[in-house]
Amino acid sequence: MRRVMTSFSAGALLVLLAIQIAVAREATAQDRAEMAVQVANYIHESGAAAFGGAKAIEIGAAVIEQPGAVADWRAANGNAHGQVAFIYACDHWNVLKVSNGVPLRSDQLVVNEPFPITKTTANKLVAELAAVEGSQVTYLKPARPISGC
Repeated sequence: MRRVMTSFSAGALLVLLAIQIAVAREATAQDRAEMAVQVANYIHESGAAAFGGAKAIEIGAAVIEQPGAVADWRAANGNAHGQVAFIYACDHWNVLKVSNGVPLRSDQLVVNEPFPITKTTANKLVAELAAVEGSQVTYLKPARPISGC
């Protein structure tokens, strides 16, 4: 009986560890604020076309699986929405891909070099963001662009 309980306990522990490893983490408010700054920088440097012409973007639910992240976005005026993918490089988030009105697909997030986002990681990000979207996540107000690195 004792051997059965030890085997069961070890098996349960392995399952719990596997679940923890398999789940991307939900972004904190600080993470999302940093993402919002990078979106503002992106719009300031590249224009607002990628965000449906909107210049003021609010960041909603987001998940992180290093080196990538995916977040919901919406225009502050309510005229556009979508998702934005990030890659973490050079000590900050960098806009990788933007969608308008539709969710990003995992194949759009795969990056080979220099900071790889694998198909497995991309699948996790897409699935976990879909799961987090069901919770009540408050959109952050638009950030202002910040000069420098």
